[in-house]
Amino acid sequence: GETGFAFLIDSAGRVIAMTDAGYAFFDLEPEIVPVDEIPKQIVLGLGPAELQDITQKMTQGGNGLSKVTVEDVEYYLAYVPLESVGYSIGLAAPAAELESEYLATNERVEAENKNTQRLTTLILVVVLLGAAMLSQVISQTLSSPLLQLRAAADQITQGNLNVRVPVTSRDEIGVLGETFNTMTTQLSDLIGTLEQRVAERTKALSTVAQV
Repeated sequence: GETGFAFLIDSAGRVIAMTDAGYAFFDLEPEIVPVDEIPKQIVLGLGPAELQDITQKMTQGGNGLSKVTVEDVEYYLAYVPLESVGYSIGLAAPAAELESEYLATNERVEAENKNTQRLTTLILVVVLLGAAMLSQVISQTLSSPLLQLRAAADQITQGNLNVRVPVTSRDEIGVLGETFNTMTTQLSDLIGTLEQRVAERTKALSTVAQV
């Protein structure tokens, strides 16, 4: 953090080293310790209960990371023993400073998620529209030959045997169209043959009648 600080205490809670920010944190006055004399400033029992619990654990050689509130400001306080000298070092920093990068990253992630959701929705809409248009084209492609077959059948029922269905593909519908055209041709030939036979028969009957 920008305003974090460190402090060093011994097993009795005496201040071995501390910055001005540390003295303000514990509400202490800086102490001038003459050479070869023991510091008299003690952090035990100072501050809120949660801070007192941490300093007690520090004097007992404990280690950990806790969150404490001092004068309405939240701090992260990490502490670990220095076993070689019997001291304990504590590191304190305002929670807002340490969490600012996390919060900023979290906001960026949320913004990216929203953008991704918008993009996904847009892609889904485009895909659905494309599928609908493709379905319409396929429907028209399939229904147009069938409509032509139906129209030709209607004309045949009205007596028009010269109608033909345009064949534009070689699929099942194209084969059906070719079969329809072949059937129409055969039907036209058959009717033409019948008409010729009727005419010949009528002529023969007329000749017999004349005789």
